[in-house]
Amino acid sequence: MPESIYSPPQSDVSHVGEVKSGLCAKLGCWILLPVSLYSFFALVSGVVTTYQKIMWFGIGDPKFLANGIFQSLIPTALLLIIQIPALILIVIAIYTNNYDRVWFFWWCLVSGLFMLITFPFGSLFGLALVALLMMKRKQFFGNKQL
Repeated sequence: MPESIYSPPQSDVSHVGEVKSGLCAKLGCWILLPVSLYSFFALVSGVVTTYQKIMWFGIGDPKFLANGIFQSLIPTALLLIIQIPALILIVIAIYTNNYDRVWFFWWCLVSGLFMLITFPFGSLFGLALVALLMMKRKQFFGNKQL
């Protein structure tokens, strides 16, 4: 009996999970890195502005220092509201869906390193992300070394 030219499509449930994990990973990455960079630069510019005010007016009034620190930490604290859901998306992509693309590893590692710089909360989340990536690096690279 001749073989049929038509073969019905095979449903592959793992492909759907891969698409969801890829979307989850890309969304998390594209949110996390720019927000981390902006948070870092806002913190640095706030500190520089504070030091400029101290240079101009002196250290006689501690309100300058306190106000400058407050203004530089506001963007960092507000951006955590965006960073935390992005981190959750990344952790979901790594743990539940086992998303294992090499670009994703490096993108998250760079994001985590930038988050380490944004003290105090970003450091905690950056350290957690870098630690997670180091624990799961075999998932991304297999038997190859970094």
